Amino acid sequence: MKLPPLEVLKSKNCEYIILWMLRLNESCRWHNFTDSPVSLSTNILSGYLRKMSNDLILKERLLITDPEGNEKYKKVYRITESGRKRLNEIQSNE
Repeated sequence: MKLPPLEVLKSKNCEYIILWMLRLNESCRWHNFTDSPVSLSTNILSGYLRKMSNDLILKERLLITDPEGNEKYKKVYRITESGRKRLNEIQSNE
């Protein structure tokens, strides 16, 4: 998992952190945002992901995995073209 630069993580701008993570990686899962060193609060993360999904900045997909014969559904987050544009806007204002 590729992480944003330390100054991005320290910025406390959740939208900026989420978009950086999605741009650097093909996809991210919930734990990628809540685990250290990113450590976003689950309440804050939930609100941002919902808003960003509604605004078409990112897209959610259910990923079916079957490692031991059990089907599991996990959300996978990916950045959209609108998300890339939004990240550029945020970066130009930093």
